[in-house]
Amino acid sequence: MDLSSATRVLVTGASRGIGEAIARAFAARGCTLGLLARSTDQLERLAASLPGEGHMALEGDVADAGSIAGAVERFGEVDVLVANAGITHYMPFAELPLEKAEQMDRVNWLGTLYTVKAALPGMLERRRGHIVVISSGGGVRGFPHAAVYNGTKAAQRGFAEAL
Repeated sequence: MDLSSATRVLVTGASRGIGEAIARAFAARGCTLGLLARSTDQLERLAASLPGEGHMALEGDVADAGSIAGAVERFGEVDVLVANAGITHYMPFAELPLEKAEQMDRVNWLGTLYTVKAALPGMLERRRGHIVVISSGGGVRGFPHAAVYNGTKAAQRGFAEAL
């Protein structure tokens, strides 16, 4: 794929870590970024620090289908979608509060589902686009104290392979 200033890339979980690194790499190649996370201040600082113009800080929560759909609509046409947002709570499953397990499920698995669902129709209509789902080795092999996390990452992996 040729990358240029005409390439529009939407990255979830862009405010730090892998998401920030991915955003910086695409910006260095001249792409226009939609930076999505729950933290607007961090996103605005990141957008201002990137080379190029037109980058957008998009406040949104991937765990909320309406929120992510609204962010995709605000950004507009998506050429490359990077579903990166994720969280983990490491502890033995017997000790893991159900609320934390549900949070991982909503962000890691359902967040990926909602993100792809929001961007895919436009890609299909234009007959072009790329989807990248950032998962984990935990989606292939279970790690101790990460039972729910591993399950969410396995769901992402299976989903991405089937797409």
